[in-house]
Amino acid sequence: KIVSTSINLLQFDESQKEFIDSANVIAGDSLPGTDPITQCGGGGGGATVIPDGGTLSGTYNGNVLCEGAATVVGEVIVNGNLTCLGTLTNSGRHQFLVIGDLHAFDINFTSDDPLLPQGNFGVSGNLYFINFNFTQSGSSSALLVVGGNLVGINGISGSVLNGYGLSDTIGLNVLVYGDLNVSNVLLYGGEALLDSGGSGGSITVYGDANIAYQLYMHGGDSSIDGFSAGNGGSLEVYGNLTVGESYYDIKFNGGDSINGGNAGNGGSLHVYGNCVLNTNDTSTYSVVFDGGDCTSNNENYRSGSAGNITVDGNLNALFPIYMIGGNRDGNLASINSLTPPDGGNIIVNGDAIIFEIDCTGGEMETSGKACGNAGSGGNITVKGNLTVDTYIHSVGADNSNGVAGSGGNI
Repeated sequence: KIVSTSINLLQFDESQKEFIDSANVIAGDSLPGTDPITQCGGGGGGATVIPDGGTLSGTYNGNVLCEGAATVVGEVIVNGNLTCLGTLTNSGRHQFLVIGDLHAFDINFTSDDPLLPQGNFGVSGNLYFINFNFTQSGSSSALLVVGGNLVGINGISGSVLNGYGLSDTIGLNVLVYGDLNVSNVLLYGGEALLDSGGSGGSITVYGDANIAYQLYMHGGDSSIDGFSAGNGGSLEVYGNLTVGESYYDIKFNGGDSINGGNAGNGGSLHVYGNCVLNTNDTSTYSVVFDGGDCTSNNENYRSGSAGNITVDGNLNALFPIYMIGGNRDGNLASINSLTPPDGGNIIVNGDAIIFEIDCTGGEMETSGKACGNAGSGGNITVKGNLTVDTYIHSVGADNSNGVAGSGGNI
């Protein structure tokens, strides 16, 4: 229930009304004889009301209601629930903490100074939003911590947890102690510009994770000499993971390096419960944990190894799963012995139903000399039953000027 004469519910569409209803904010009418918009600390225990376009700064001891858009300035601590009926943004360096639940239409936070560490965003209770955008531009990643559930409320295009990195920046780090439910997750790393490419972000969920559509946590590419590409991100779910009827790839691949530095390695997925990965089109979309390709005439740079998948329960993947080592190309005048770009490994402690698997090693296609052995195929370990719809490839890769890779084990 929202008590404020300045809020006209007719201005909101049905989905927004449902969102407001879910917030369940009581702004000061619970105690008789008090002002319905009682300021925090002013007696009566009502919520602090911030008008549309106002600012949040300092510490609030009680619930806070933002009647529209609001800007976070500096360090903000809310010892209660916070509801924002518009877009919640920040100005400059910030530390933001809500000791309670947070409801907001959109949350748009940015880092204004790439030389400073990123700001942190914490909610001790549940976090509800339509779109969460955390734009980063520094060399370190920000941290989002949610003590309860993280819930994206679906709008027309679905809810978005967006914490991808700009140039040189790694994706957002996310820690959720409850369940994660969101339509789209975009935590990929930024391309190299003034530093190495950013790695994909990390997510740790102690409950269940349900992602309806996109899951992008790949590393950023590099085309700057001497700057490496980013590694793929990591997702760790202590409960069950379900990716819904996706029309997108699931991307944990390492970034490619074209005349840059090293390519990125593929990321990692560890699910302690059961893992279900669905798709609407197996001929178009796939799960990608590939290592990045590397094209360079410098023998000191390597292509990336593929990432790994571990599921302690059962795995049901209607996607093709690609965990291929990155290919190495270039005209090398000198020889080197860098780490081979091996294919990825899959470990399933229960049963596995998979459309197809390719965990082939990366090829060494250099002319002149080679900078190491070609990649070996990855290993597939299933302690229960394994059902594959089309094929399994775990092939050692070719080497045009050296030792080829070995096949993997099943």
